[in-house]
Amino acid sequence: MCIKSFFPKPPDPPALPPAVAPPPVVSETKPKVTPLLDPEKIAKVDYGSQADQGPKAQKKVTADSLKINLGTNAPGTADTGGLNVS
Repeated sequence: MCIKSFFPKPPDPPALPPAVAPPPVVSETKPKVTPLLDPEKIAKVDYGSQADQGPKAQKKVTADSLKINLGTNAPGTADTGGLNVS
């Protein structure tokens, strides 16, 4: 006995029509042109127009300025005879 006779294969579905892109929508009105930069709000910078301000302007940051003072100049507690807890 053949099982295929009880469960026949369904027919193939029909093919889909080819895809068609919709026509583009073109607007007749054009957008209003706005300037990106307002000439009155632009910062005015003159490089090299001011005199050097001396040592205050040329302060350098080095590794020595980042050190933390741990208070190593404090009197030692090892001579007191107690626990060495600070």
